[in-house]
Amino acid sequence: MKVIFDSGVWIAFLNKSDVSHKKAVDIFKRYEQKQVFLSEYLLLEITSVLTLQVGKKHADLFLEMVLNNQNIDILPLAKSSFFNFLNFFRSLKAENLSFVDLSLLFLSKDFHVITFDKELEKNLGTCW
Repeated sequence: MKVIFDSGVWIAFLNKSDVSHKKAVDIFKRYEQKQVFLSEYLLLEITSVLTLQVGKKHADLFLEMVLNNQNIDILPLAKSSFFNFLNFFRSLKAENLSFVDLSLLFLSKDFHVITFDKELEKNLGTCW
């Protein structure tokens, strides 16, 4: 099964002061020899949060790690996928999930999503 880590997993992995850092390190170790996918939305969210929480240097390190790791694939959204996701987004009544979380919910049809977000976790698999 293809796997995607939610932004919280990436951020906890890269931020040693994050309360979930050790848990994120364990997840990365478990998947270090496997292909991990990263959506464009997650890339934007992670880079933004890292810049605001721990500084641009950490965001740059994240981008370097992603771009130089053959086990990490960035998922660019094709035009058809984008409109399929927008229709999916508009069809849901979920007001407790962000746009990015709903994109992960959409991708959970084809990917195993690993998240620390309890609300997202509760909703994974409910749409498919």
